Amino acid sequence: MAEPVGKSLEFRGVAMAFDGQTVVQPTDLAAAAGEFLTLLGPSGSGKSTLLNIAAGYLDPTAGTVRIGDRDVTTVAPRHRNIGMVFQNYALFPHLNVRDNVGYGPKVRGVARAERDSRIAEALEVTQMGPFANRPIQALSGGQRQRVALARAIAARPDVILMDEPLGALDRQLRKQMQLEIRRLHESTGRTTIYVTHDQEEALVMSDRIAVLQDGRIAQIGTPEALYNRPDSRFISEFLGESNVIEGIVREVSGGSAVLEADTLGTRVTAGAAEGLVVGAPAACVVRPEHVRLVAGLGRVRGRVRERIFLGEITAYRLVLPGGGEFWSRQMTPAEGITRDSEAGIEWAEEKARIVPL
Repeated sequence: MAEPVGKSLEFRGVAMAFDGQTVVQPTDLAAAAGEFLTLLGPSGSGKSTLLNIAAGYLDPTAGTVRIGDRDVTTVAPRHRNIGMVFQNYALFPHLNVRDNVGYGPKVRGVARAERDSRIAEALEVTQMGPFANRPIQALSGGQRQRVALARAIAARPDVILMDEPLGALDRQLRKQMQLEIRRLHESTGRTTIYVTHDQEEALVMSDRIAVLQDGRIAQIGTPEALYNRPDSRFISEFLGESNVIEGIVREVSGGSAVLEADTLGTRVTAGAAEGLVVGAPAACVVRPEHVRLVAGLGRVRGRVRERIFLGEITAYRLVLPGGGEFWSRQMTPAEGITRDSEAGIEWAEEKARIVPL
């Protein structure tokens, strides 16, 4: 991976309100130099608002924005030295690929020789060199997105901001571009803030993910930490899929907790999230891929209602005695477990987590 050449970006107490309605609550958030930080959340969670504040397109109601050691809160967008990549590409249709890529350095007054060098470098890292003289209208969606990335790179920005740049592409091309963007980030070392509501994009590309909910950061961490150690039911269900077992907290000790789950007719021990209170409602969340079906009793018994072949995995939907559902996804089909048969449900305690409701 390239040495970081970008600068840090930091929100200090940043808040935003429109017509008296708060859309971003006071937020402290920092991306280190060279980091790929994703803002992930549902529509209306505040992620695009934060990105537009970073870009200078919106003035925050409160707080400050810093790029490196400079306060840019009141600095115009063109003087922040940022690169912006939009969902709709925002390319100039009357310019060819080369001129689109060189537009940023040109308007910034970069000398011709240096400008040509930047264009050549950006086209090379995005693999668009053979298309330098091609008109924009003659490019595919994926090629246009590469041109947009090349244009941002050629400007040599301190920070690259990306606002759902893959939203207009089909699923297969999105998956390909996820890896392309990650490769570009690693090869350039530019600080990148990426906005998406797509969980897969966030997991594939990010160094860290900040999950937003109702204008606040619900949890921030590496993809592995958020997926395996969610702090809330919202995180566990938004970032992937989870079986949810509701109950009452009976014990919290040493990083683990005990949940009394009436739907299972038993107590469950698992890792404890912050904020658990003995006697209060909570939920145990278990990822389907961590659930194993056995012929014996297991932690609890269930009846298989659906067995779904999905190629590399087989999914099972079970109905519990208390009426709830439980899902299991297994790389190897459970031996002897068929539709309408009873099965024991097992999972390792370290793979489950008890979170507040």
